Amino acid sequence: MDTEFKTLAPLLRTLWAETEKGGGTMLFCQSNNQEVLAENILGHLQNLGRDHSPTVNHYSLTSYKPKPYAPFLDECKHFFESYNAGEILTFLNQHQVYYYHSGVLAEYLSSGTAIRREGLLPGELDYESFRMQGSIRNILQGVYASHPVIFLIENAHNLPRSTLRLLKMILKSGGDLPFLCILSAPEVV
Repeated sequence: MDTEFKTLAPLLRTLWAETEKGGGTMLFCQSNNQEVLAENILGHLQNLGRDHSPTVNHYSLTSYKPKPYAPFLDECKHFFESYNAGEILTFLNQHQVYYYHSGVLAEYLSSGTAIRREGLLPGELDYESFRMQGSIRNILQGVYASHPVIFLIENAHNLPRSTLRLLKMILKSGGDLPFLCILSAPEVV
């Protein structure tokens, strides 16, 4: 199985070089043994960075019902642990988070729960979803603007639609988010 991963090292180096330049990149891997794949990927990622080792966030989504925008919104929540609610709101405003989402996102990022208080019109759900994705993307950009990040997500077939839409937006939005996302899922026969 080791020979299987030898081609992975140069690919990861190339993708990481693009990420360090500020580009968003995604890699999808299929394996019936995702744990071994993740161990090999993590081993290759240790000394990739030119100036420093990359920040690697590793997740294994074993549940079929992870939270919306998992794991990205929770990763942002960890970033804000030392911030108070006012500082979080200031950060969100500085990073152009949609006005109607800034309060609910600030509440979630400071406490882990949030309740939206204004109503929604059914005809606006797609628009609201698009704006929420943009808001979370802007938060991620603010959090990771100064240091590129790698997300390694096992069992990507369990990702919620909200996360898949967010990833699509991140990749389509250009190269201003230094972000490498490595997704793995079981092989499909």
